[in-house]
Amino acid sequence: MSAILVDTIPDAILNRCKPLSIDIVQAGRSVAQVYKLITKNDVFYLKVMSERLPMSFAKEVELLTWLQGKLPVPVVTSFFKHHGQEFLLLTEVTGSNGVEQIGHLDSASIVSELARGLRRIHDLNYFGCPSDETTPAKLKRAQQNLEHGLVDESDFDLEQLGRSAQSIYQELVTSAPGDDDLVFSHGDYCLPNVIFRHGQVAGFIDMDRAGIANRYNDLAIASRSIKDNLGTEFESLFFQRYGLENIDEKKIKYFRMLDEMF
Repeated sequence: MSAILVDTIPDAILNRCKPLSIDIVQAGRSVAQVYKLITKNDVFYLKVMSERLPMSFAKEVELLTWLQGKLPVPVVTSFFKHHGQEFLLLTEVTGSNGVEQIGHLDSASIVSELARGLRRIHDLNYFGCPSDETTPAKLKRAQQNLEHGLVDESDFDLEQLGRSAQSIYQELVTSAPGDDDLVFSHGDYCLPNVIFRHGQVAGFIDMDRAGIANRYNDLAIASRSIKDNLGTEFESLFFQRYGLENIDEKKIKYFRMLDEMF
């Protein structure tokens, strides 16, 4: 167990979990620091983020609480603020993510399961959902990220690489599509955020951008993840398995570009 890690985690969490080991989770693009805490009987994930940022774990706490019994997602074990930091402790959704399935499942099976999982999310009745992720709301948060220097221009997709975040934001504002097809959305539906067990989708993680949103927000991010991890040829299979016949390429491009701001 790293002494550096222990020094950054409040005693309230260490005493509650009594972890045998603590590891930093390196994957992902979140501004939060993520730790994996392994105890005698369980595994937890701890997210840590500065209170100075223009976002809070409070939204994720409210959303995950609302989702209990509706979708297989982590359970909030603890959420509090301490010395200018926010701490969010979550249970593990057991299994392995979609990237880890590569080589164990054939690509077509992974894609079919991803489509089935996304359809399950989109079919959820979003009445009472506490999170607004419609395009106007996302553009407002994109502007906040831009103003706080939270947009990583070096991490842009090849299609946008070399552009400034400001120029992308201006294009997003002027070309925003109407939110005429709202669903409950994961917000970052990609292979690393979908958990498999026994060859089937068994849960969803990293739901901090979930909420009521345009259907294409998930379709754009999911198909890009499939292209990057499995190959371009599997994008069409994903749309077919999802049940989408006429693909709006303009919306696919728009929501992939919007994702650059987060």
